[in-house]
Amino acid sequence: MNSLKTSQDFVKSVLTKMISFDTQNPPGKTAALVAYLEELGQQLGITTKIIEYDEEKANIIWILGSGSKKILFSGHLDTVPVGSIAEWSFDPLTAVELENNFIGGRGTADMKGGVASILGVFHTMKDRIDDFDVQLIYLGTSDEETTMEGARRIPDEYVKNADILIVTEATDMKVGIAEKGAYWLKVIVKGKAAHGSQPWEGINAIIKSVELSKEVAGILEADVNHPLLGKSTFNLGKLHGGTKTNIVPERAEMEWDIRLVPNLDKKAFLQRLEQLFAEYRNKHGVKVETSVIHDIPALECRNVNHPFIQYLKQQTGEFIGLTYGTDAAALLQKNPNVPFIIFGPGDPRIIHKHDEKISLAQVVQASDLLIDAIRKAYSSESDT
Repeated sequence: MNSLKTSQDFVKSVLTKMISFDTQNPPGKTAALVAYLEELGQQLGITTKIIEYDEEKANIIWILGSGSKKILFSGHLDTVPVGSIAEWSFDPLTAVELENNFIGGRGTADMKGGVASILGVFHTMKDRIDDFDVQLIYLGTSDEETTMEGARRIPDEYVKNADILIVTEATDMKVGIAEKGAYWLKVIVKGKAAHGSQPWEGINAIIKSVELSKEVAGILEADVNHPLLGKSTFNLGKLHGGTKTNIVPERAEMEWDIRLVPNLDKKAFLQRLEQLFAEYRNKHGVKVETSVIHDIPALECRNVNHPFIQYLKQQTGEFIGLTYGTDAAALLQKNPNVPFIIFGPGDPRIIHKHDEKISLAQVVQASDLLIDAIRKAYSSESDT
């Protein structure tokens, strides 16, 4: 079994090729990359399926083996925009070899490097898959960086009977078992206009918006603490209002990014929000209108004693939590009881930034550790 080692040449080849496909989201065009992965899978003798849901967007599914234990791998294909090209030290849409065996380019860490690790698992195990009572399934999704629409369009059948889900987002090779949920709100506060020299005659919608935001942040700060994730957080991401310097603004529009920890009672929190809005309307004479922009649940693995998870923990150290959400939030709505981890190569501190890069050795290591975990958890054979 020791021959099951990932080929660095293969991983490097697929990673550099994937970087060359421009999948910045928006617009998130992934069809060309999906076509490449379909052809690659067929060359390797792996069953492939494409799920098209937009003219230039699609999901790709790889299936290897026919065992009773279904192991799901998740890795999205879109990336965040490159931003200003002038801020990069190299071309972000061409894989660049850097010092210390690093590969640079947009999406190397988030998360084409993680996808390359998954492909490395399939490439390495394709001729030995019958040694294990498993079926490996890779879900390559689009739109993770925006709406998670790709993950939502994965048929339920792939998740319903899964034994475990592994999302290979960048965790610097640590095992994530919890992630915060994202609850984004658009909030419109309507006050009363007045002359800027007589502010007491009006109700300043901008000031009331800031005050309201502080109160919501205070509610979260006073709520529960999670052992891996700490407190839920509040961010006032956008605030627009006012028409002229000498007019008391009668309208302000905000967008809130609220990140909720798994052990917070979301229903109770939302009820407290509605109560706060009602208090503001009555006490301050303002109107408060809200609409949900984005809503994904917080997650925590329900079975950390799963042999696969325990083996990886032994190799990499203590469990961690992720402050951000992954496609697991959308996939596990189909079956919340599936054990899951977030585990992959790449430094999460450099994702979404200029000069993104990843250690090629770490991409290979992630693939090897995933293969070893499969061996330990799903085979009765001892190492020889």
